[in-house]
Amino acid sequence: MKAKMVSLTIYVVSILSIAYSGEILVESATQECTKSDIDGNGNDNECIAPAQNNRDGMMVVDSGLEGVGVEYENDEEDDEDDNEEDGEDGFTYEFEVPEIYTDYHEDCAAWAERGDCNSNPIVMLQECLPSCLSNPAVQNYGLLAWNIYHGTDKRCVNTWIKEGKDEPDCESWAGDGLCIAPAEKEFMLTRCRRSCMVCIAEDEKDMFEIGEGQSVPLELLQETVNVLINTAYYMQNIVMNTENELYHSVRNGACKNEDEMCAVWAAEGKCDEESGFYKWMTIHCGPVCQTCELMDFQIRCPIPEGAVDALSSGGGDNGLHALFERIAGERNLTQEQIGGGMENLDYTVEVFSRPGGSKNDSASHVIDGPWVVTLDNFLSAEECEKLIELGQSRGYENSMETSTLSNGNLEEEKVTGARTSTNAWCDDEPLESSSTSCKEDPIMKEVWNRIALVTGIPVENSENLQLLHYTPGQFYKAHNDYIAAHTYGPSGPRVLTFFLYLNDVEEGGGTNFPELAPGAAPLTVQPKRGKALIWPSVLDEDVNAEDERTRHEALIVGMGFKYAANAWLHLRDEQHLQDSHLECG
Repeated sequence: MKAKMVSLTIYVVSILSIAYSGEILVESATQECTKSDIDGNGNDNECIAPAQNNRDGMMVVDSGLEGVGVEYENDEEDDEDDNEEDGEDGFTYEFEVPEIYTDYHEDCAAWAERGDCNSNPIVMLQECLPSCLSNPAVQNYGLLAWNIYHGTDKRCVNTWIKEGKDEPDCESWAGDGLCIAPAEKEFMLTRCRRSCMVCIAEDEKDMFEIGEGQSVPLELLQETVNVLINTAYYMQNIVMNTENELYHSVRNGACKNEDEMCAVWAAEGKCDEESGFYKWMTIHCGPVCQTCELMDFQIRCPIPEGAVDALSSGGGDNGLHALFERIAGERNLTQEQIGGGMENLDYTVEVFSRPGGSKNDSASHVIDGPWVVTLDNFLSAEECEKLIELGQSRGYENSMETSTLSNGNLEEEKVTGARTSTNAWCDDEPLESSSTSCKEDPIMKEVWNRIALVTGIPVENSENLQLLHYTPGQFYKAHNDYIAAHTYGPSGPRVLTFFLYLNDVEEGGGTNFPELAPGAAPLTVQPKRGKALIWPSVLDEDVNAEDERTRHEALIVGMGFKYAANAWLHLRDEQHLQDSHLECG
């Protein structure tokens, strides 16, 4: 059966420790297992961690520390869900440890029983592997779910002191993941150093979680054990080394193996950049991939040197207000827009909302709020039909939502009851009905370039177009297109939504803005084939800050179908993220 971590009760035990000064001083007595036939696959496998320094004899001393072990409590409901029969994934999890592996100490079984396979894995997995693998706790809950640390810093304190009884403190903020959150990280790593584990106080000793207990299959036994030994060394001596500033923001629980198979996948090479799994593994299996620093979004996805913002904060000729004035014909076009033929585009502009409201008596209905404008006939009938066809060819799937976690990272996308439509992404995937991709379709490229021309925001700043399909009864509840996690990333926030209606809808399906301005009635824009609807997600005075007034919803479709397309335009280049080998979007 595959190992699975269930629940833990902490208790104190004594542990083995290794004498070292920044490097492992252990030589495995199991060197014989480096023979090429140990796993039955003819692989030439090393038994010990590559980072080890080979010495004559194993140096094991009692440090006098008290470490932390675990006592496992059975959760029958979880066990029922998690127990899988051996062989479902091609691996064997219930097996007799091959005779080639030997316990090299008479006390191995006792050490394994008290939790040393987790608290002292570098020694135990080399010198007591049979006892570790046959230990009931390890069989049920896996290896390397936690490890121990101890501190030596006499001056390690939090300097933030809460003023009120109910005011949050460093410990609660650190527990919420704010040590790694881009907006709060500087404060946390300066004022909450102890809680973030920037330093570890003298005589402080405890366990730190590494995530799910790891499974060890017979077929990849030695490779997986090697991964676990290297992981233990990495976590103990690199991540938890407080002199290493690279890991300050991730030391307090940010880096965990989120799946019991992480070590097995690492043994299969899925941590390699060329594997095709690297993007996922670095985030969800950071300890075994030795990529813990990448849990910090700003380290994983820094703003590129020389990156150019499409808009400037505080107004001016390159501000958000100026962008809309050009669209509305109230400001001179840029040379690029003139050269691109924007003056020759045949569409009709209608302004529904703008800062200051109506500019003349004939437009008294204009709301004094953020810009909201439509462009009738922005798309031709042929272009609308082509975009609908591309969506159908690409294949519509359930629309998903994401949000920003407290640590500043994006939550995984998920289907929710707030959004019931389907969509398809116009990306590089080859279409079944064509020799090209949706993104490379000539009509799609023409539409994309026209959006860039009208807005003055480069094509590279746009996400791939999202092609939408609503059937009767489907809707998307009120939300904002701004996602806070983007703000500190390479492409910056979504600054503009350019929404395209691809057909007339028999009943319902409008786009509703419930609160553009205090006291203003909600605004609903009805779908019309070829119409574009444009609004900002950020403020003119600060193009990194959310404009909460442009919350909007897709009203329920009463009769017929609704086809549409979303173009979300970012402050900086977004398209380079499509090729990134790391998760930055």
